[in-house]
Amino acid sequence: MKKLAEKHAAPSEMEHLKSGKPMFSLIKILSLILCMALIFASLAACDDGADIESNGDEDVPSEVVDSDDDPSADADGFVTNHSERVAANLEEAMTTFDRDAIMISAGDDHITWAELYSHIYSTISNFTGFFQNPVDWSEIVHGDETLAVMALELATESAMTLLLYRHGASTLNIAIAEDELDRLNEEMQIVFDHYGSFENFTQALRIEYGFYDFETFERVITTERLVTPILNTLYGEFGVDLSDEIAEEFATREGFMMARHILIMSTEDNSAREAIDEIYERLLPRAQDDDFVDFFTELMLQYSEDPGSLTNPGGYLFQPWDMVEPFSSAALELTYGEMSEIVETSHGYHIILRLPVDLDAVPISIISQGMAHTLRQVAASDNFPTVMQQWREEMNPVFSELYQSIDLARIFAWLEE
Repeated sequence: MKKLAEKHAAPSEMEHLKSGKPMFSLIKILSLILCMALIFASLAACDDGADIESNGDEDVPSEVVDSDDDPSADADGFVTNHSERVAANLEEAMTTFDRDAIMISAGDDHITWAELYSHIYSTISNFTGFFQNPVDWSEIVHGDETLAVMALELATESAMTLLLYRHGASTLNIAIAEDELDRLNEEMQIVFDHYGSFENFTQALRIEYGFYDFETFERVITTERLVTPILNTLYGEFGVDLSDEIAEEFATREGFMMARHILIMSTEDNSAREAIDEIYERLLPRAQDDDFVDFFTELMLQYSEDPGSLTNPGGYLFQPWDMVEPFSSAALELTYGEMSEIVETSHGYHIILRLPVDLDAVPISIISQGMAHTLRQVAASDNFPTVMQQWREEMNPVFSELYQSIDLARIFAWLEE
């Protein structure tokens, strides 16, 4: 992002990126990291050119306070400038510990207080509905854990994943590719333009996302960009290098099945039943033939009234709960290459042919989400936490005395009001 620094920020804030060595080193998996795409989506929801300090009124539910005690509250007792409170809390938090204070270290890498705070802020936002209600930090929320303990643990695990990715990237000798840096530059330019200036954007980061400065945000997003190259290095693009053994173990453990079927939809008269009976009678004498799968497929493409039979001629890859119950139960009882008897469901009449699982097919649950991740790719993602655990054991992270002294009730005391 060096090019952006020349227009929007001091060189010291951005100069690390263009070299392919983002500051301090570099990475969180899928659902844990503060994904840049999510931030872009929520930032884009804000009005163009809007006053940053007013965002809290529109985007963040206001907390209820005593209007006699808070000068920013209106006559009904609602805070009218929530974002100012959030920003003020961030400033105070950075005086609790120095922004560069090391909270967690592993070899030459570390997590600073400013970085950990952004994870704490995100975690607490989710716990408290974006700070709209008073918080009781001593509330027992899981087992014998208080809200304060659990929130810090979750935030710490989120931050720890960055360390794990940076360690993995170093181990695998991975750096962000030049074209990826260019894309990141272009994305950030769009956001800067949306907010009118780099300064406006950094202010939004502070009051909406708990990032003390752009440097902290930059460290997170550049780390996130290493996720794909790490997965590609370990498993090949789209998981193609994952071994059949690991993928098959995953498929069995998760109950994946594969089948083709011929569907004749229900009718008010008996014609649907007659039609499926006729098809079944044609299939049955061929059931032991070597080319039976091909013959079944031929009749499926000719007669099946399920549109998916045409778009997925290889069959459906599914888990039991993806299909209506009679269908799943019947498929589960079949051996590979075996045909079911006629199965009636709410959709109509089916003849099912069980097939071996195709590891490079896309599960229908993934297709329904508009994605195209193959089963092998999903299995690779499932295997990745095992690799991360190995990295964690190698890193042997150390938590500083400052980390041990973190007191969320004190840092976010205003939430108890």
